[in-house]
Amino acid sequence: MPERLDLGTCEAIRHDRDPRRCVLLLPGQFYPTRAPLLWFAREAALAHGFSALEVLGKPGMHPDPLAWEREAAEHALEAAGNARTTIIGKSLASFLADLANERHLAAVWPTPVLTNSAVVDALARADRPTLLVVGQQTGSGTRPLSPTTRRWTCSS
Repeated sequence: MPERLDLGTCEAIRHDRDPRRCVLLLPGQFYPTRAPLLWFAREAALAHGFSALEVLGKPGMHPDPLAWEREAAEHALEAAGNARTTIIGKSLASFLADLANERHLAAVWPTPVLTNSAVVDALARADRPTLLVVGQQTGSGTRPLSPTTRRWTCSS
């Protein structure tokens, strides 16, 4: 049964499976973790035995959305404990690629902000498996990323 957690900055829902493996779901600016893309990512992780921790809330409803997202992510990572954690973060959350690098975490970034040099630089430094999910027009012309980063392009 899912458990609601108070992370201080926000609430989260923990879905327990294997306590050694956890997926941390981070919302986009106005895209909650309960929206389809992150909901399906969570369901796939659970089906493969991962625990999941989903941060609730919309960063865009706060005065400093990125600061809120970073603080929520840091509290959620503390709540994940010693589990081997993979971040799945939508759009705005890709600004936290540096946090994933600092903690040596694998990550999946659906619709990362590839127009921001700080995000691209952080993705280029990734030392753990990293997947970018982009559209055909997203990030065209960006420089090559790290050897551990893969780009998957969705086409219609």
